[in-house]
Amino acid sequence: MLASGAGQGTHGLVTRAQNKAGLVAVILVLAAIGASIRSVNYAFYTAAIAGVVLIGLDLPHPTDLAAEARRVVFTFIGVGIAILVTVLANQLQKRSAARGKGNPSTASGVS
Repeated sequence: MLASGAGQGTHGLVTRAQNKAGLVAVILVLAAIGASIRSVNYAFYTAAIAGVVLIGLDLPHPTDLAAEARRVVFTFIGVGIAILVTVLANQLQKRSAARGKGNPSTASGVS
């Protein structure tokens, strides 16, 4: 959910940028955010850097700013899905480990 909100915020920044200088400012803001959160959360760092790369790749050959913003939003939505799947996988792993502790035959590897 947070990743989707961040994507929407980035969408607003990109669509309000009127020229290349505005996009460079958006790139600098996203890069600063990414650098500041790298040690806190690698997933959000990766999302911010992906936004920087996607916008930066379009600077030499600009397209419609709305198209660029949609790409960034879809990237953030993908990050949100990846985080959700990771959380669910961790919960499944914890549940499997807890279930294995209750049965000594499965804990020792004998089935």
